[in-house]
Amino acid sequence: MLTKKITAVIYGIICLIPLSSCIEKDLYQAPETKSVDTYFGYTTSSNCNVDLSYDFKNYQVVFELYAKNPLSEDENGNLIKTEEEPVYRGSTDKNGAFNGDISIPSFLTELYLYSDFIGTISPIKIPIVNGKISFDQDTFKQNLKSTNNKIRSITESNYEYPDKYKILGDWTKIGCPTYLSPVTTEIENQLLYDIREVFIKPGGSAKWKIFIHNM
Repeated sequence: MLTKKITAVIYGIICLIPLSSCIEKDLYQAPETKSVDTYFGYTTSSNCNVDLSYDFKNYQVVFELYAKNPLSEDENGNLIKTEEEPVYRGSTDKNGAFNGDISIPSFLTELYLYSDFIGTISPIKIPIVNGKISFDQDTFKQNLKSTNNKIRSITESNYEYPDKYKILGDWTKIGCPTYLSPVTTEIENQLLYDIREVFIKPGGSAKWKIFIHNM
């Protein structure tokens, strides 16, 4: 008789184990998952419209946009490219124009436009206005010319040549000699590509005879 009671108790305990497990499962509730917006009251990225025009003909330009100036000055006064990664890298069409939307960090208020292609002015700091940046190289150059800013040549010891010494002519703010003809002479796009290949890419396939022929 005692054996039967013990056996019944054991069976009862075994039957209660699954029931206890079900009760525990019912009592457990997964923690509430909060969205990112609950923790942050702002977005980490935003769209920016980019409108660029280098005003070239049959000359495609590769450009980069940076959050910081991609160039820095070393101890010898040389400008060198930093290891800063661009927020965007793209290329213009065959006429040097680009228009499109890109995604950038939302905290940025300005971007630096950079290109190592010959004929481009770099870097250019462009403010972000109403979610857009715009740059027209011809307009930029005309605005600089209208300011009539000129600088004289100076030595390494910061000695400035007096105006009466005509060692070098005046230069505009963009580094263009003021004594050149105001009429712009167009350079063939293939020559620009060849020059860039020689100076940018060591061992480039472009031959020096190309430049000798065009001089």
